[in-house]
This record gives sequence, structure tokens and C-alpha cells, in this order.
Amino acid sequence: MNDHLNHTEERQCTVQEKSFLRALLHRDYLSLRAQIYTQQITIWAQTPDQVCYTVFDYTHGPVTVTVYPWGEGILDHPPSWMARCYNHILRVFKEPGLLEIHCMAIPNGLKTYRRLFSMRHADSQIFNALQEVSERMQEIPRTDPGFNSIIADGLKRLLEVEPRVTFE
Repeated sequence: MNDHLNHTEERQCTVQEKSFLRALLHRDYLSLRAQIYTQQITIWAQTPDQVCYTVFDYTHGPVTVTVYPWGEGILDHPPSWMARCYNHILRVFKEPGLLEIHCMAIPNGLKTYRRLFSMRHADSQIFNALQEVSERMQEIPRTDPGFNSIIADGLKRLLEVEPRVTFE
């Protein structure tokens, strides 16, 4: 099971707290896009069309970000958490390329609170570019000298696109 979901609770947030968390998530998403994109591409190169979720972990100092295949670590939690996760995943399937799932792990004393957010893209441009790079990676062996340049070139193009996203 993933450490980011161990011993966590979900709690209600005030409107102000939720607004602050959205702003923090937006800032960190923009600053960590290269890491997020690299992890998404790597997962999709191995398992095309795999739905992923991204964890922003604030529990051990500066935020760390990890992209996971959907389902990894999710099933080890109470039904209320699973129901909330599945509500988000159903929305992702209804709007492919436009929605992503993000989880924030936030410390509070000895507990870790988690909060799910859907991230909505204005269009599917970034999603399509990520898929294109991962498909190119599937075409050549990892030992090929050009393999790393596919990732580097793809990231360079992706980072030139300013994402238009909102967190719900």
C-alpha cells in the first residue's frame, strides 16, 4: 500500500480552507509539471490508456509529487473514501483528456488528512501531447540511444504550453 494514503482521514473543509488548498495545488502543479508529465508518460508507455492520479504530499517538508496508476493503494481504505474516489474516476471517464484526479496529503499533528480534487483542463491539448510521447516511447526499446531524447523533446514541447486548468 502507498504510504501517502496510510492512516489518513478525510475531513470537511471550510470554504476558505478549500480555496486555499486549490490555490496551493494550482501553484504546485504548475511548478512541478515536468515531474508530473515524466511520470505520466512513463506509466502510459507501459500501460496505454491507464487512468492515473497524482498525489501532492505535504507531510514530510517540501511537497513531493507522485503519479500512480489508478487503483494502486485506493482499495485499502474505508468505503466512504472509495466511494469518493470512484465518483471522481467516473467523471474522468466521462470527460477523457479533460479531467485529472489529484490527492493532497496534508499533515495535522499525528494525522494526515487527504483531500481529492479534480483538475479540469480547458482542452485536451496536453493530454494528447502526453499520449503522443508515450506512444513514441512504446515504439523503440529502452536501450535505444534515442529513447531519452523522446522524453526530453516531448517535455520541452509540453512545458512550452501554458496549461489552462482549474481545480474543482
